[in-house]
Formats: sequence, structure tokens, C-alpha cells
Amino acid sequence: MDFYPYPNSTRTTPQTIFSVRNTVTNVVSLRLDYFSNNQSLNVWINPVSANPKKAPYYVLTQAQSKSLLISAGSLDSFHSFLLILIHLGSWNRLTMEIIQAQPLEQNIGYSSVRLFANSSKTSRVYFGKIENGDIPIPDGTMVAFDICGARDSSTTKLINTGSFDIMNMFWLPGAQVVYKDATGIVIFPNLSNFFLLHSDKTCQNQVFIDSLQAACVQCSAGYKMIDNRKCVTTAPNSSYFLHSPTNSYQRNIKYYIHLIDNVIV
Repeated sequence: MDFYPYPNSTRTTPQTIFSVRNTVTNVVSLRLDYFSNNQSLNVWINPVSANPKKAPYYVLTQAQSKSLLISAGSLDSFHSFLLILIHLGSWNRLTMEIIQAQPLEQNIGYSSVRLFANSSKTSRVYFGKIENGDIPIPDGTMVAFDICGARDSSTTKLINTGSFDIMNMFWLPGAQVVYKDATGIVIFPNLSNFFLLHSDKTCQNQVFIDSLQAACVQCSAGYKMIDNRKCVTTAPNSSYFLHSPTNSYQRNIKYYIHLIDNVIV
């Protein structure tokens, strides 16, 4: 995703970028939080199925959280009479990798998380304990994905809202870990098997959904993101326009109006 936080150096409470909750109980089990006072990110876990009971916790240490290079915007208002939001400062390209070491059915193992922000990244941090129910998403069949806040389970109101913009956000469930070396070869691990695949030179950070299907999450220098999964040098046709701050191509609204008109006709 591309993330633009507005400046607020005095707020110490978290601003939740996205959260995952149970659709029946509305209890949130996972959040990605931004702290504007020190421009840091952290992953919040609520181990609701843990036995014995365990309180919610942040996965990264303070040093790990602050090691990510997040650029805050320098403008906190917009000219409403122009209906144009003026951004000063840089957008940030964020990627969050969260995996479990073993299938839940084996009832043993742990989870890990790694955050990428622009050119910086954290080391892989291990947490939780599957056999004790300390996992980030207890039931993958009953989940909802909320952006720009988290739901209060008792009132269902959105809490931890903040002052930021998001573009080009997408979630890849089931994506697997990727290692890329300097030769341009990707080593793709799938349990005990390893596949050697040629890397996409247009892509700086790439994930594999399975052994044959890949998606790019951050483009290499000189390339622009399009359709949230691939990188190009130019748009394929006039239905796209370049959003320079995020270095990505977006669909032109006229294109969607044309599609709607065709459907109505």
C-alpha cells in the first residue's frame, strides 16, 4: 500500500491503518498501527484464543518499530474551495508480511512478521505459540478487513482513527515467503520443497501466491505500479493516468463512466 501520514507530533495513541476482526464477535485480533509522535509502525496482536489467557501485545520492540523510515507529510489541511488535496512531502510504500511456521492443523509452531517501508525493513520477528492458541487470526473463515481504524467489539464504532491517506492497498492471503539473491534468482520455499524461478527485474519486492503465480508489492527504480500487482514503464492505454506522488498508474474516472454507460445502454 501507499501511505501518506499527516503531521501530528503530539499524539501518542495509535492510528490504525488496517485491522482484522471476527465477523461474529467483532473482536479485533490484528492491527497495523502508526504512531505519529515518532513516525513508527508496529503490529498489534490480540490472542483471543490463547489458553492460558494472554493480554494484547505489540510484536516489534521500540527500536525495531522506529527503524523503519517513514516520511510524514508537511501539510495538514487542504483548500476546500479548489476541492484539491495538496500533498507536500512523500508517500510511503508499505508492505507487511505475516506468516505462520506450520499449518494450524499440526497444532504446533509460531508466527512471524516483517515490515517494509520504502527502502527500509525490519528483520523477521517471531511471536506467538500455535499450540497455546496465540495466533494472529484464530478463524480465517469468519474475518473482516477494516481500513482506517479498528472496530470496538462492544459498540462496533470505529476507533483508533487517524489523519492519513491510503492508496493502492491490497491483501494477498496465502502468499508465501520469497528470498531474492543478487543473481536475480528467486528461491521459493514451499514446506520441504524448493523452486528456483527467475526474478522479475521490474519488481523490487515480490511475493508468490503459489509456485506459479506471483505479485509485485514494490517496483524497481524506473518502473511504476499498475493494477496493484505489476510494474511498467508506461501505461498500456489512455484509460490510466499517472499519480506521480505514489509512482503508480490509476484508472481514469472517465473510463469507469464509459463502462457504466455501456452497461446501462
